[in-house]
Amino acid sequence: MPAHGSTMDNFNGSVLAEKSVSSNDGVEKMETDTPPSFEQKLAHLTKILGVAEGNTFPALNEESAMIIRVLIDSFNEEAFNDPERLPFVVEDLLERITVDIQPASSKGDSMDVDVANLGPVFKNPYIDEVVNTQGFQVVRYYMNVLDRLYVKSPDLAAFNSDLKVVVEANFLTLFRGFQDATFTKEVRFALLRLLLLDHFSLDLLFRLITVASDPALTDEDCLPEFLNPLLDLLRFCVSCGNLSILDDLMMEKPYVLLKNILNFKLNNHRVAAELLSNRIDFLPKMHTGHRGREISKLSYLGPFLAMGVCDIDCERNVFGGVDRFFPDIEHIPEDEIRFQTYGIYQSRMNTYRSHMRDILHTLLVNAPTRDKTLVFLAAILKYNKKRSQMQANHTKLATDAFMLNVMSVLLSLSEKITLDKVIPSYIFHPACRVDVRDETRLKFDSEELEEYEKTLDLNYDPKFPTECFFLAIHAVELGYNASIESMKRIKRHLSQVQTMVRETEAELKAAQKSGRPSARLEEKLKHQKATHVRIVRTLLCIECTIRCPILMEQTLIFTDKQLAFLINMINPNYQYDYSLPAEVPKMLGMYPELYLESVLEFVVFVMGMNPKILLARKSDLPQQLLVFLCSTHYLRNPFLCAKVIDVVYGICPDVNPGMASMHESLIMTPLAINQLVPSMIKFYSDLETGSDFYEKFNIRRSMQIIFRSLWTIALYRSKICEIALQCKDEFIRFVNMVINDATYLLDESLANLKKIHDIERKMDNEAVWNALNEEERQREQSTLSEAKRSVRSWLVMGDDTMDMFGYLTKDVPQPFYQDPLGDRVASMLNHNLLQLCGPKCTELKVKDDKRRFNWDPRRLLRQIVDIYLHLASEEFATAVGGDERSYTPEQFELAVERVFKVLGTSTGENFRNLGAMARQKYEAKMQMEDDYGDDIPDEYRDPILATLMSDPVKLPSGAIMDRKNILRILLSGEFDPFSRMPCRPDDLVPGMFFVV
Repeated sequence: MPAHGSTMDNFNGSVLAEKSVSSNDGVEKMETDTPPSFEQKLAHLTKILGVAEGNTFPALNEESAMIIRVLIDSFNEEAFNDPERLPFVVEDLLERITVDIQPASSKGDSMDVDVANLGPVFKNPYIDEVVNTQGFQVVRYYMNVLDRLYVKSPDLAAFNSDLKVVVEANFLTLFRGFQDATFTKEVRFALLRLLLLDHFSLDLLFRLITVASDPALTDEDCLPEFLNPLLDLLRFCVSCGNLSILDDLMMEKPYVLLKNILNFKLNNHRVAAELLSNRIDFLPKMHTGHRGREISKLSYLGPFLAMGVCDIDCERNVFGGVDRFFPDIEHIPEDEIRFQTYGIYQSRMNTYRSHMRDILHTLLVNAPTRDKTLVFLAAILKYNKKRSQMQANHTKLATDAFMLNVMSVLLSLSEKITLDKVIPSYIFHPACRVDVRDETRLKFDSEELEEYEKTLDLNYDPKFPTECFFLAIHAVELGYNASIESMKRIKRHLSQVQTMVRETEAELKAAQKSGRPSARLEEKLKHQKATHVRIVRTLLCIECTIRCPILMEQTLIFTDKQLAFLINMINPNYQYDYSLPAEVPKMLGMYPELYLESVLEFVVFVMGMNPKILLARKSDLPQQLLVFLCSTHYLRNPFLCAKVIDVVYGICPDVNPGMASMHESLIMTPLAINQLVPSMIKFYSDLETGSDFYEKFNIRRSMQIIFRSLWTIALYRSKICEIALQCKDEFIRFVNMVINDATYLLDESLANLKKIHDIERKMDNEAVWNALNEEERQREQSTLSEAKRSVRSWLVMGDDTMDMFGYLTKDVPQPFYQDPLGDRVASMLNHNLLQLCGPKCTELKVKDDKRRFNWDPRRLLRQIVDIYLHLASEEFATAVGGDERSYTPEQFELAVERVFKVLGTSTGENFRNLGAMARQKYEAKMQMEDDYGDDIPDEYRDPILATLMSDPVKLPSGAIMDRKNILRILLSGEFDPFSRMPCRPDDLVPGMFFVV
């Protein structure tokens, strides 16, 4: 070990004589009653330095020890009594000793404290190899010296105090890098190993930090030069570990050590915490466009926050390191086996998250480091903001494990925050740490937002509860919800690969059967199966992480609080009076959509993945979300309301019987009783505009299930009937949308059944199929696959729509056969009756229809006929007979015969009677056309349908139309068909505008 400069350059005699370093053993007081003799001091120094005859430090040979003893015996009393000379004397002795200390391997010395294998745990063999180095023995030597110094010696207390300062300062010098690089590495890794094994006490470490922090004893660079390398090694250990290593007791050590080091207080200052927050890598400067990934990799705390099952980098929906967690699994295991395996990882992760929380809590509770820590947490969220995007590039962002851990920490820190401590206007404050500038608002646009911000009083300094609460909101969005989307994406990828495997297997089988070369297909199949295995393991990783019950419950508690926060802006007393203002409160309307959307997405996930957590907590979330379902006008985006629908749908007894108690508690609230049905009727119609064409069917199907569950409750059935009998515009629009949906869904279903029937017949005919070329066969197979996918979804939705049509028309038939709906209902029923019972009905037959597509033509016929009979009346018969597109008496009679055969005599007789009435109306209509024919003046004809007007009305454009025809047009959009001017039913002017 090369010599180094004197450590005593920073000492002076008065300091050494007067100052003693604080210690836990209480050895501080100076004994002056009987000063020790010079001989006692010499003997004591010989013992303390470990060179006493017969009691020499093991790594120091006897010859070297003898030389040191001779040197000590040669000292004169003046040197020992001079406080300015003693430090240099002791330092010289220590330096001579450390130079002569030999590595343990050279003497065959192996101590039981050094046999632990830490290298495999932290993926660094040098942590084990360091025990055979000189530096390791030197560190142990200083530990032994200080151990002897810390033993109480009342007669030598003052002398001991002087020696401790010298030894501790000299010990610190070893770690500061003054020696050659090899020796410096040895002593630093030796300190790390001894700390990890608990052989280097925290008391001793804290004593060294105390000395290094004292400006009277050391220079200002001492603390960072001593502590920063140790912090670096702790970070290094964590970055090399992962949960596939089962030695948690050792893997947790760097977390525990960092937590204890940061928590150490000196004169009411957490000196290590302040040192850490001032490091360049605490919040490093970002240099690339991959800032989300950069901050998780380059920041000091990044590796500490990255521990998890899905901590590895993700590319093309496949985690690069999945084989380490589920190495023997090739297919998704059964739930019981899978969840049991998950439980092991989840329990371990909860322990690590507890350590993460303690580390960050220490930094946040310490006033000098709080702001920098909040800046760091806000930067993580800012740089990973794109995780919430649908097509996010995850190679540029932090991993799911990292973000979920950050989220868990923030949720833990938010647990004790009460809403009265959270200031709603914080997101508009100039010092706001979350970026919501580009976010879409719940109700208002950017110009209205700009004007509103001018009216706010933002003259305050945000406090920690407010800042932490809003950071947690964004952490849930970027943590849990983004990870849920990751899981969905992986599941889609898995489904695609499974389809590819099946198709390749079919191609391979056909090739082998025909004797064609199959080597390329075999290689392709091998690659696809390998990809399948990796995606399966990837899915297990992400599912294991986000299914953690404790993490779910922790997030659920917070989202409950988050939703209560939003409702407080609507009505702080809502839980007592259940009243809602007619207009959206300004503050709420200015809030970003994600503040509500993140709650909805998470609750829907929990209800689908683990609803027992909701039941166990007796959460008020569904009742709180009902506020927004009953106030859809508060929200500009219909998809937000649709997500509330998803929550209510998820607790319907028909969907989830286990949630029946929660469903009952929701629908029996005063708000639900008074506003749920009218609000849903309005929203059902509002979906027609502002929503995706295909997505609206999924939303409406969920609403149909909710309506069906409400219909079984007498209170709600009477409410629906009351609204229907009033037959207001809103209900008419609602029924019109139901008719539109039924028409489209059944048309698509039956059209695709015909495609399936035709193509499969063609495939069954070997001669016809083989006559097609390869391109034509592929085109037919593609059409067939698309038809199969479509018919499965459309039939389910069509069945639910017809089911709702059935129970509504049974109890309140009048709105359905009166204008303006009667003609539309009759036309829809006639068309589908013709499809089922007409001359081409055989084209709807497909093989194994019930199992493959849930296609039951008997059930659909029953639904159609029941609706006919529910509406049976003179008015409806007129509408049926007046349908020129699908009705003829002959075709209806054929349908009657089919009904007799399929549905029985009683139903057949009733249906025949309705057919007879429809025939009479049809014949009367035909007679009138024969009587008048082309003699009807043009001014008496409806300008669009060219039929004789019976109730003419004037439109805002001045045009005259038959009332029932214009009302039907207005159902799809309230505008004048001639001028596109706004036009509502109230704008129609009745009267005779010509003389008949």
